[in-house]
Amino acid sequence: MVNFVKKFWPGIVAIAAIALVVFLSVLREEKTRRAPPPTPTPTPFGLIGTYPPEGERPFPVPSLAIDFTFSKEIDTRATVVKVEPFVGHEVNNPEGKVLSIYPPDGWQYDITYTITIEPVAKDGERLSSPVVYSFTPTFYTESDLVEPPHGE
Repeated sequence: MVNFVKKFWPGIVAIAAIALVVFLSVLREEKTRRAPPPTPTPTPFGLIGTYPPEGERPFPVPSLAIDFTFSKEIDTRATVVKVEPFVGHEVNNPEGKVLSIYPPDGWQYDITYTITIEPVAKDGERLSSPVVYSFTPTFYTESDLVEPPHGE
């Protein structure tokens, strides 16, 4: 056996080297054949939140902007905004997904306003129904400065 190994050692080493190369290439191919990453689920278009929340709220300043945060960037040219009772207002879109509505002359205290928005995303997607938001700005009272409004 020793004579056999001495006589054929270059061939044995060559066969072992070839086997090692084949093994490593198969192992590498297995690593590259992993399943592709999952396709991300598209985010449905919708309203995520508003600030301040709906309802009767103390407003620190009458020109406070009402912010509507959506799940996609908003196309302000195609989006329709109505304020009732009518008040001159401006629509700002500083962060793409946030629509800010404010009157340059301020909201009147103790009047209930309803803002109706028919938003359109930049990709053209629309909501099936408009966003309706109602609020009544009120003056801050001494208790508002001590406790959060409405038990929040």
